Amino acid sequence: MVPGASIRQSDINSLIRILIPVAYAGSSLKAGRIDCNPWCLARAPIRINLPPMHWLIVIAFLIPSLALADSWSGIPRVLDGDSLIFDGLELRLFNIDAFETEQLCRDSSGAEYRCGIEATKALVQIIAGRSVTCEGRIRDRYGRPLVRCRIGDLDLAEAMVLSGWAVAEWRADYKPEQEMARAARAGAWSGTFERPRLWRKAHPRTDRLSRP
Repeated sequence: MVPGASIRQSDINSLIRILIPVAYAGSSLKAGRIDCNPWCLARAPIRINLPPMHWLIVIAFLIPSLALADSWSGIPRVLDGDSLIFDGLELRLFNIDAFETEQLCRDSSGAEYRCGIEATKALVQIIAGRSVTCEGRIRDRYGRPLVRCRIGDLDLAEAMVLSGWAVAEWRADYKPEQEMARAARAGAWSGTFERPRLWRKAHPRTDRLSRP
């Protein structure tokens, strides 16, 4: 449930306002094909042509900002099979996609059932009222932090994929676990289903702007 990950725009804008006046001398900045001054850089896409020494200034300031990850810990509320709520903030498990709450799948006999509800139940059972620690430094296009969450050494996203109630998406992470779940016919793999991202495309949600 999450294409379009990005560093927070507020962080980018703050860095631009700090760095560009320092590094601007002798540089060329363009937004698309339009000549651009230092203060129009909040718009994308942007190409910044800086001399090598000026890039060193930018990198020196930029790397520490990108390296810092936000963290959350405590007992979360489970929103669905790949989303948690900490103090009113929705967090999204990174690189997996669980079945949507309203989504239907078919079991081994061909009968429909609510696989999205089963995915939510599975995450509730995995957490089992225990304290969870989540970390992440990027957000999706809806502003949700994309996080890796653990209970000790237990990776919640990995556990969900192994349970068969979520699939690996967007990167190679959790692909081996997905193949293990498929081979074991775990969860939704015991029958047939539509991948969540394709189901969302066919069933847009106007109440949440089609958010995954």
